[in-house]
Parts: sequence; C-alpha cells; structure tokens
Amino acid sequence: MPPAQELTARPKTGQAPWAKKVQGLVLLLRLLHWLR
Repeated sequence: MPPAQELTARPKTGQAPWAKKVQGLVLLLRLLHWLR
C-alpha cells in the first residue's frame, strides 16, 4: 500500500500513535468481517 509506505517513510513526529490507532481499527474491521 503506497500511502502507508509514504507515511512510514516520513520523519516520525508524533505520527506513531496515529499509525497505531489506524492499525487497531483495521484489525477490528478484519475481525468483524471474519466473525460474520
């Protein structure tokens, strides 16, 4: 995913927690779809 790589490539200035939140949301969505 190019967008994700661009975000990680940029200097981390407080973007780490935001990335973690996004990853958590993605994992939750995957679990919800899998449970269905």
